[in-house]
Amino acid sequence: MGGVVWLFIILLLRLFTGASANLQSSNELSECNSTQNEFRCSTGTCVPKIWVCDGERDCLDGGDEWNCDDEPKNESEDSILIYSSDTEIGAFDLITNKSLPLIMKNLRNVVGVALDETFVYWSMNSFQNEGIYRAFKNGTGAQVLAIAGIGNIQELAVDGITGNIYYTDASNKYLGVCTASGVYCTAIITEGTEKPRGLALYPPTGQLYWSDWGNDPHISRAEMNGNSRTPLVTTDIIWPNGIAIDDIYSRLYWADAKLKRIESINFLGEDRQVLVRAIQMHPFSLSVFQDRILWSDWETGNIRSCNKTSGESLGTLVGENRVFRGVHVYQAFTKFDNPCEEMRCGEICLIGADLSCSCACSANKTLEADGKTCKGDEEHRLILGAGGILFDYRHEFLGRPQWREIENPEEFASVFPESHSLSIRGWQFMFEEISIISGDNETLGAVAFDSIGKNFYSVNGHNRIQVTNLLNFETTFISFSEDPRSILLVPEEATMFVALCSESSCHVDRMSMSGGGRTRFVREVLGGPRVPLAFDPETRRVFWGDETAGTLNSISFDGYDKQLLQAGLKYPVGLAILKDFVFGTVKGSREVFWANKTGGHDGMKALNITETPEGDFLVLSLNFPRLRAGEEIHECRIDNGGCSHVCLLETTTSRVCGCPLEMTLESDQKTCSPDQNQDTTN
Repeated sequence: MGGVVWLFIILLLRLFTGASANLQSSNELSECNSTQNEFRCSTGTCVPKIWVCDGERDCLDGGDEWNCDDEPKNESEDSILIYSSDTEIGAFDLITNKSLPLIMKNLRNVVGVALDETFVYWSMNSFQNEGIYRAFKNGTGAQVLAIAGIGNIQELAVDGITGNIYYTDASNKYLGVCTASGVYCTAIITEGTEKPRGLALYPPTGQLYWSDWGNDPHISRAEMNGNSRTPLVTTDIIWPNGIAIDDIYSRLYWADAKLKRIESINFLGEDRQVLVRAIQMHPFSLSVFQDRILWSDWETGNIRSCNKTSGESLGTLVGENRVFRGVHVYQAFTKFDNPCEEMRCGEICLIGADLSCSCACSANKTLEADGKTCKGDEEHRLILGAGGILFDYRHEFLGRPQWREIENPEEFASVFPESHSLSIRGWQFMFEEISIISGDNETLGAVAFDSIGKNFYSVNGHNRIQVTNLLNFETTFISFSEDPRSILLVPEEATMFVALCSESSCHVDRMSMSGGGRTRFVREVLGGPRVPLAFDPETRRVFWGDETAGTLNSISFDGYDKQLLQAGLKYPVGLAILKDFVFGTVKGSREVFWANKTGGHDGMKALNITETPEGDFLVLSLNFPRLRAGEEIHECRIDNGGCSHVCLLETTTSRVCGCPLEMTLESDQKTCSPDQNQDTTN
């Protein structure tokens, strides 16, 4: 009863003093007086501070009982400000007001920063390195979290309940979220976003807040799963930048760089107040610590702070006259049970209002009827070989690619999409041959698979291509006067492209898959010594790289419209096409790179495949043609085309039978018999 009387007296005093909100000044919090023992609930209701953390729920959402851990907080953990300044991530102790040793240095174009109990996170927006990264708080163990499909990330925020990482992507115009591992990422808000900038999470209520400074600037709110989007501020706002949450008084702060001021509202979007206004001011990123609001200021070149309720005590924390970008102070919200632990989502679990949860899928995948399983095609894979070891490389087009060692033929069969059409001996043979060729780096070997004739093409020196039929394991050879370095098969066109090299130069020839009808395809002289090749059935273009020139080019299947896609590459030695991207490997490097196959705005990115053996990567594309309805079945598909040994595609409707070196083709053009003139002593 005493609490009710206390609240009644407060309301009477407020009625007679005529306290009201004032947009031009924020010398006091509207409705609740933070200096006179009042606590503001997220709904706007005020309760006495003596009711806070008393074990009873007085706010409708229970906010007066949040952050009430029995164990004392580690003050040093919750008082560290981290900041980014282009090439560095620094730290500042807000209790001692002293700078701490740099966490990270020698980075490139760092913008967003975030912190949790274990890691420091940051975004880099430098060309070809746009992505999300993390390291331990002492700066060790730095790693890429998400890089594929990531653009210009402006802000990061970590969900302390699930460990999910949220971000704003300005170049791709969406709000996204990644799992703690970075493997799976998805866009949760795409509509009505033009230039998303600031971002803040409030996991206790499952809400996120963000700013957008596009043609229709706004501050908005949504559930952390992207649902229930609500605009909070849409008027008198031009360039909203960073935003920050004050969980004690349930207020949201934002900075407007054009209007040169910092403002706040309550969580309902009401009680708008101006906290700071200055002529010389360009606030970028915001954070809250105890009774202070902190921000990076591009106009003054420092990090500043003031009282979060009055705007007074304006001062400089870090003043080095340089461009500071992200600022962040870790806030340890009350620990909640993670509802996603029991949800068992296939890829991503997101919390929503009232700590509800739901499953989501990464880009290019859909959620099945069970609400947990994600379904998508499995064509985003390559087989890589180096040092005699094969790897299954799976590319996520938004997130972090994955790879694992293929340890045995059975694992190879589970990855290779055509294994169902081969016998056990067939995919065992491929596994062993690719392992051998990838382990002999001096021969500059190459491999390719004919999905129609079920033939395995390989180059391992000796100026010839070996063709092995994987149904009967007979072998024939296609000989050249020069050294074949790369093979590209297009079975649906019965066409083969071969990069042929002498000691000083290389060129690319086109021919049938039996080696007949050979013509010069790429007329320019290439430096080599390796010229990797790939084909894109969607655009019907052939791609090639030149190891010496460091270029990546494409040309139409008919040999016209040559285009330069990339220059300045470091010795490309392998190529493949997956969906909208061309992938490649680099000589003497653990990197896999990818670029838009049309040379679009996405640029090029690369990822280091760690813990792999020495030697250049050999690449086997898994993009094989599918037999279409009504399509004429090639005769090599039926009983090996009648050939006794190897059936080779000559045209899209005809074949040539191939024989081993010690045999010749009889007059029936099907049967191979021993060559009576063969010199068996050699």
